Parts: sequence; C-alpha cells; structure tokens
Amino acid sequence: MNRVDGDPATDRVDPDFPQAAIRPVRTWSVSQPMRTRMWWLTLGCGLAAILLVGTAWRSRPVEIQVRFADGHGIEPGDSLRHRGIAIGEVTRARLSGDSRQVELSIALSPAAAVVAREGSEFWIQRPQVSLSRVTGLDTIVGAHYLEVRLGKEGGKRQTRFEGLATPPRLSQPAAISIDVSFPEGHGIARGDALRHRGVDVGEVTNVELQPNLAEVRVTIQLLAAAQALAREGSQFWIERPDFSMAGVRGLGTVVGGRYIAVAPGKPAAAPCQQFQGLSRAPILFEDTAGSLELVLVSQERSGINPGAPISYRGVPIGRITGITLSRDARQVHAGVTIDARYRPLVRHDSVFWSVSGVGLGVGISGVKIDVESLSALAVGGVAMATPDVPGAPVEAGHEFELHGEPEKRWLRWQPEIDLPD
Repeated sequence: MNRVDGDPATDRVDPDFPQAAIRPVRTWSVSQPMRTRMWWLTLGCGLAAILLVGTAWRSRPVEIQVRFADGHGIEPGDSLRHRGIAIGEVTRARLSGDSRQVELSIALSPAAAVVAREGSEFWIQRPQVSLSRVTGLDTIVGAHYLEVRLGKEGGKRQTRFEGLATPPRLSQPAAISIDVSFPEGHGIARGDALRHRGVDVGEVTNVELQPNLAEVRVTIQLLAAAQALAREGSQFWIERPDFSMAGVRGLGTVVGGRYIAVAPGKPAAAPCQQFQGLSRAPILFEDTAGSLELVLVSQERSGINPGAPISYRGVPIGRITGITLSRDARQVHAGVTIDARYRPLVRHDSVFWSVSGVGLGVGISGVKIDVESLSALAVGGVAMATPDVPGAPVEAGHEFELHGEPEKRWLRWQPEIDLPD
C-alpha cells in the first residue's frame, strides 16, 4: 500500500503501485469426536500399564526362610516339593548368626504362595532307616530335596519357619500339642508315634531332659480327630518289650520300634495338656455293660495282682481290677469285676479263695503238682464256688472274704444255674 504525501487525513492508494493478493489464513482445530477418542486411547494405555505392573508383581517369587539344625548336604538349586511336585527352589544356604543352625532361603513359584502360611512344616528328605520305618531311599541316587506339609487352610501369612529334623509320620496337620513327663525315656525319639487301639493318632515332636534331671518331657502333637484324648484321666506310657511273671508284652516294638500308647480318660473329663506318664503299661479292662463289681477282703495280699483272673471250675469269669488297703489299714481290699454273662453265678453264699500258690503233694505214685496253682503262680488268681442250693443274687459292691485255701466240700458243689446267651 502506498500513501499519498501531504494528505495525512486520508490514506490513498496509488493505483500504479503493484498490489499483493491477500488470502485468509486457515486455522486447524480438533473436532469434539476426535478429542474423545484420544482420551479413551490415553486411558486404555494407562490401564494396560497398571495391569502389566500388577501381573509382574504377582508373578514375583515369594521367598521364605527355613532354619534347620543340620543342612544334610542341601545346596542352592535343590528343589522344594509337595506331593512329589517341585514348587520352589533353594536360592541360598548359609549358617545362622550363631553358627548353630543352617538357614535356607527358598523361592516359591507363584502358584505355591499358599505354602507361606502358619503351620506349614518343612523337612529335608534324605535316606533314613530305623526299626520303625524307612524313608528317602530315592535320594541315595538323586539329589536331596525339601518336603513340605501345608498348614491349616486360612492360616496367617508366615515367611520364617523352623524345619523338622525328621519327616512327620502323620499325613494330617496337628490340632493340639500336649506334654507328657516320664521317669525314663526308654529310647523314645522325635518322630515316634502316639497310638490308640493300634492307630497312629499323634507324633512325638520333641524329647528333652527336665532341668531337675529326674524326668523326661515328651511333646506330642495330636491329630484333630484325636484331640479328645487330651483330657484329665488319660494315661500315657511308652510301649516297649516287657518281660515279667505276669506275662510278656510289647514284643512288636522289637521289630517295629517303640511308641507311646494312650488310654483315654472319662468322656466328661475336663481338657488337659500336661500329663504324668506311667513307668509301665497299666492293666486295662473294657467296661462291659451289666458287669458286677465286688470286693474281696483278706488279711494278706495272698500273692494276687491286678489283672489276675477270677475262675469258676477253671473257667475265667472275671478279673482283679485293683489292690488297696482298707481305711484303717488292717485289711487288704481287692476290687473284682465279674463279666455280665457270669453274674448269676455269684450268690450271697458263694465263696472265694486264692489259688496263687503251688499245690504240692507226695504219695505212693510220686510228687503231685497242682497245675492250676502253678499257672496262677505268675499272676495270682482267685477261684470261686456256689452251693448246690444257691442263695440270693448279690448287688454291686458286696464284700466277700478271700480265703487262703478251699474246703473240700466247696470243690464238690455243683449247682445248676442258667446263664444268659
């Protein structure tokens, strides 16, 4: 544009001056639909990033530490197995700070993170041969490895554990732990079983000498199905070979290994977790419905023992259940249980005598030994007889005198008494 000089009030264009062509400038703008699509793309990328980070975090191996008293040659790279499947790997093996234990670091596979919970038990699988069992023979030619038994479902998360010295005997987690003190350990060891009626219901987890050096305390874990055994009145003893005049028992432990046996207390007894073990197996009797409880009174024990039989014409019909002194200590009282089927044999005029000696007689034919008395010498025994015309039946708790020997007429009595089937 060219102004004409001398006319400041107006701007005039010289028509002879070349003029430039002026075009409007176009501006670019994003439409609303385009802006919406870009926001969705940004949001999608963010969510994908979060998902990738979360997946990477979840797939990160869970690491746990297990301490053992002895490493038994376990090395980094050895596996952790559950039910024969590898679920983890030992990443580090080192001594603890006090050099008394071996600490293993184990990386669990993501799918096995459930192992890291309270109650899980770990042990090193290796060859072990004992009287009671043989385990880990596959590790003779292969590498040692770790085994695990999972804790209770829903247990708290845990990453540090104390390993077991031996593989657990029981296939189920324990429900309760009890302590039993014995006068002698008799070779009982960690991993030995607790049995009731021949069935494993618990396992010894620790054996230690008490500070007073007078007892051995045994810690036992009970299965959930057997926790009712932890009640007052339950009796515990170490089953082992026992040879005595009363008989021979526990021979199975010579080959199969020793174990702890238990007889439960009464069902209504209160729960208990501390027990005093017996020095030897007790005399146990089954409660029989309809049995008859009696008391035999004598001046002397006469050689009878708990468990000794009560016989009628040489047939066992009951047993001695206990021997005590009377309250004034002037007499001996023997508790007796007569089996329900033979209860009708006992009447008010029945008589009892001891057969705990050896009947010895000398005649023209030589020496005569009473065989029944000879067999009773080991455990003691009591015989009984009822007159040909029996008296009235007796009630539980009735007392009879225990004679030292029978009268000849007692041996001739032959009453006819019907017995139930």
